[in-house]
Amino acid sequence: MECKVDVGLTGKHIKGDRKTELTIKYTDMPEKMKETVISLGHRALGRFQTEIDIATYIKDYMDKTYRGGRWHAFVGRNIKVCCSYENGKFIHFFIGDLAFIIFRTEYTQ
Repeated sequence: MECKVDVGLTGKHIKGDRKTELTIKYTDMPEKMKETVISLGHRALGRFQTEIDIATYIKDYMDKTYRGGRWHAFVGRNIKVCCSYENGKFIHFFIGDLAFIIFRTEYTQ
């Protein structure tokens, strides 16, 4: 699948007074995987202060848990992404005003 999302990646610090309202813009993930990714997003917001640390935490977890491809994680307030992804492995959501785009690409030789 291919997608274009207009939501650069920054290393900005996240403010302490975050809104936590969840808005799912698009996903084709199975329900359990979707719930895992959203839970990771909430957990990462409580543990880390920068967008890159949040994205790294989510990517590392997904790489270890859902093997078979390469996971990618983008987190920020001004994200622009054009990507190809594996069917059933994409989610774009917001927690407050912070966008999360998580997807997997297949290994290619």
